Amino acid sequence: MTSKSRQLADDRVTKITCAPRPAQARPANRRIRIIRPTSIRKVIRVTAIPMTIAALGLGAYWMHRTSALETLQVIAERQYRHVMLSSGLTVQDVIVSGRRHARHAEILDALDAARGDLILDVRPETARQRIEALGWVRSATVRRQFPGTIQVNIVERRPFALWQRSGQVSLIDREGQVIGSEDLAEFSTLPVIVGKDAPQHVGALVAVLSRQPMLLAHLDAATRVSGRRWDIRLSSGLEIRLPQHGVAEAWDLLATLVTDHRLLERDVIAIDLRVKDRLAIRLGPASAATHRGEGHNT
Repeated sequence: MTSKSRQLADDRVTKITCAPRPAQARPANRRIRIIRPTSIRKVIRVTAIPMTIAALGLGAYWMHRTSALETLQVIAERQYRHVMLSSGLTVQDVIVSGRRHARHAEILDALDAARGDLILDVRPETARQRIEALGWVRSATVRRQFPGTIQVNIVERRPFALWQRSGQVSLIDREGQVIGSEDLAEFSTLPVIVGKDAPQHVGALVAVLSRQPMLLAHLDAATRVSGRRWDIRLSSGLEIRLPQHGVAEAWDLLATLVTDHRLLERDVIAIDLRVKDRLAIRLGPASAATHRGEGHNT
């Protein structure tokens, strides 16, 4: 290679050398600051007041805004009710069907609707529940008929007996539901159920007694004994002591005896059916004396 060519090659290649980054100078005497608890308390005291003021300000703003929203809601509700009332959607008539013993005033109180009230304020389901809470009402339906009529249909409970306990008397249905304790004169001919827990068990008793309608028609009273069984008194004065178990079989046996031996026409005071396969009959005084005179054991 000639000297001229070598010079051209040296001109094309340039060698770049980077100088090293100078080291960062560190202070010879660097001082470390230590934050003492007294300084922290000073910071807290200084910042607590502004933060408290800010919190109170936000609370006042929130209360003001909430109050304004509530005011707007009240105004909107008033306007809505005014429009509805102006459109004629108000209660004008209440029609009650199916009522015989239930008091009309009690039904209206439970309905909680008066003439002129907004008909949309009447909640049928809520009104139905209140009406069904009345003693005489077994079930009810409530319906709004626009523009201004409320229709109430009820099914009343059927009185079955007078429940007597601790000197109190109440009217109950076949399921033992209490109907009421007032104005019971017209129901004085109903059977009497005696016992603290009698209503809870009268439904099962009625189911058994209904097997023999002829005997059920003569039912005068039923007394719950020791919370376990029943004593029955018929209209003829005949008392029947039923067992704790096997009541249906005992009641059917009694029906057979009454039919075959005309027990209701005889001087019989009581029949004890408490022991299975054993029948004890107690005769009246006249019949007992006659049997003793004839040498019969009773």
